Amino acid sequence: VAYTTLCALMTAIPCCCLVPSDAAGLIIGRAGATVRQICEESKAQVNVSGDRDTPKALSDRIVTIQGTPEQIEIACREVIRIVHRSQELDDTEDGIFVTVVPCGAVEHVVGPGGDTIRELVETIGAEVNISRNGIIGTELQPVSVAGTPKQMLDATMKVLGLVQELADKGGLTIDSYSWPRRAVSATPSQALSRSSTPVRAGSNDGTPRRRSDDSSVASVLFVVSSSAAAWVVGRAGRTVSELRAKSGASLEVARNGGPLRLVEVRGNKAEREKAVE
Repeated sequence: VAYTTLCALMTAIPCCCLVPSDAAGLIIGRAGATVRQICEESKAQVNVSGDRDTPKALSDRIVTIQGTPEQIEIACREVIRIVHRSQELDDTEDGIFVTVVPCGAVEHVVGPGGDTIRELVETIGAEVNISRNGIIGTELQPVSVAGTPKQMLDATMKVLGLVQELADKGGLTIDSYSWPRRAVSATPSQALSRSSTPVRAGSNDGTPRRRSDDSSVASVLFVVSSSAAAWVVGRAGRTVSELRAKSGASLEVARNGGPLRLVEVRGNKAEREKAVE
C-alpha cells in the first residue's frame, strides 16, 4: 500500500494558485504557524513562493499544494478560506480565486468547442475565466474562478482533475509546473517560511513588490467591484481602449465574476504605472 501511495504521489499533479502578498502572509502565519497547521491537518505539502523564487512577472505569490487529491482538497479549502476572508467577504458572498495550469493543459480544460469548461460552469455554478496570456518566465496560465468558497473549491478541484486526467494520458508531467525557483517545500512536520525576507503586507497601488528590470514585461492582477470594472471598460469599451492606447499596456477585464472582477494589466513598468494611474 505504501509503495502504491508513493507511486501515486510521484505522478500526482500539484495544485498551484496565485495569492496577493498580504494573503500569503496570512497563509504562512506568524513563524509559519498557520501553514504548519494546514500541513498537519491535510497531510499535504505546501509551498509559498518568496521574493527569490517568484517569477519576476508576478506581483502575487504562488502557493503550491502537493499530495493525494483528498489531501490537496483539504489544504486548498483552507487556502481559499483565508484568501476569501482577506477580501473581507463572508462565506455567502462571491469572491475570486486564481489557480494556474500548464499552458499545455488549457485546450484540454476548455474542451472541444468549450464544452468541458461550459459543463464545469453549469454544474458548479462558478464563473471560470482563463487568462489569454501565460505567466512570463513559466509555462503556466492563470485561471480565475469566481463564486462562493465552496464553488471556488469545487471548480479548482475539477480543473485540477482535468489536468491530472491529461497527465495520466501522458500529455503532461509534473515538470510542466516548474519555473526557475529555489527548491523549498513544507511537510506536515515543518514550519514554512517564504524566504529570508520578512512578510510584508501588499501595497494598494498594484505595482510589483520586488525589484525588476524596468523594461521587462510583467502582469499585475487586480480584484475590483463589478461597478468599478464597468467604469474601467466604459461604454462600448471606449474607456479601456483609451487606457490601452495612452499607456501602451494590455488591459483585460473579466466579463463575469458576480460582484467582483479580475483586471489584468500587462506591460513594462512605465506602461503598467501609466495604466494604473
